[in-house]
Amino acid sequence: MNFGTYHALVIGNYDYAKLPKLETAVADAEAMAELLKTRYGFKVQLLRNATRNDILRALNRYRAELTEDDNLLVYYAGHGWLDRQSNTGFWQPVDAEADDDLNWIANEALTRRLLSMNARHVMVVADSCYSGTLVRSASSALPTARDRDTWLQRVAEKRSRTAIVSGGLEPVADTGRGGHSVFANAILAALGENRDILEATALFKQLSRAVVVNADQTPQYADIRRAGHEGGEFLFVPKGLTQAAAAAPQTAAPTGQSRSGAANSGLELAFWQSIQASERAADFEAYLEQFPNGAFVPLARNRVAALSPPKTTPKDIAGAWVSGVLTNPFDRHDRYRLRLDLKRLGTKVLGSVSRNSAEDARRKYRTAARGITKSKLEDGVVTFEGPFQVLLGSETQDHRRIFTGELRGDSIAFVVQDTLGNPPFEFTVRRTKK
Repeated sequence: MNFGTYHALVIGNYDYAKLPKLETAVADAEAMAELLKTRYGFKVQLLRNATRNDILRALNRYRAELTEDDNLLVYYAGHGWLDRQSNTGFWQPVDAEADDDLNWIANEALTRRLLSMNARHVMVVADSCYSGTLVRSASSALPTARDRDTWLQRVAEKRSRTAIVSGGLEPVADTGRGGHSVFANAILAALGENRDILEATALFKQLSRAVVVNADQTPQYADIRRAGHEGGEFLFVPKGLTQAAAAAPQTAAPTGQSRSGAANSGLELAFWQSIQASERAADFEAYLEQFPNGAFVPLARNRVAALSPPKTTPKDIAGAWVSGVLTNPFDRHDRYRLRLDLKRLGTKVLGSVSRNSAEDARRKYRTAARGITKSKLEDGVVTFEGPFQVLLGSETQDHRRIFTGELRGDSIAFVVQDTLGNPPFEFTVRRTKK
């Protein structure tokens, strides 16, 4: 499968002269640019504090230079505005004025340029107020797992003009955790954790839940109005897969085998040939992750075992471990400590995590301890999961936190990541005296 060349125009505006400054827009854009370049091999143009002319000039250059073998992602973080009388949305560059639309960029100006581009796939990701005016109301549907390969082949060949926007016809949050907006955190987490071909519909499904849970805004995904969308799909392809696909022989599919199946076989062979002489266990672990049912799985497992360092005896971890005072990033008045009661059983860890807050004394029922699952203690590193639930509307969703900690004598330095897509959270616990 030929994915073509990927380009990105990434815009982050915060230093407004006549509008309120934004806290996270430039940091969001810089993180997105770095991720697209290093993880997915995009050719990135980053515009910080761009004017109307800066943005339109860059789009005009892409319109002149891109071909049908190119893909373009346009990421915008900055102010937006909705003219409710005409139902027209605008981007507001750094030279915009509140009561004068001379330097604003209307949705129509964007769609005209997207319509005239030769690039096969173009997607806009807009983190701005009232960005929902850019898209139609109907969202694209996800394919079934059984039909996914065929579907990917089909949408890769069709022209697409789509958008993921941070909200509908409402203001959106500029602040979040880790120095990024809620929307930027969600999309950076989804793209950062991805290890396979990721279509925009699947990306939207992952990030939308995290945004809705953490902010009063509802992201949207659909084709862009009147921009020439023909049913294709923007695909995010990690660099290893792109290189393997380019190296894969383009042979005709055998009788009874689909073109998609032949392409996947060629991709796997090219991937394996590129790592078979490697002396790094991580390369073979990457193969196992990408092709869990591949033809070379037994060989890859043997190579991982041969190249991995010998296991060491787990360290003693039994006892009670307590953190310092932590602060809830969503409620600065909520200050608490975490207590971990742990016990080792071979390479497994048993125990619980409890949260002790000053508020507990005024509560009728104290916060209950939660048992840990899927634990492991090896080479001084402890990992386990802690299940929790989130109430979304009238539905209760099951999620989990993944704890990864390094033993350092009588302390453990933890990094925690949850399945909601929030940024990693770090803290240290110390063993209490017996």
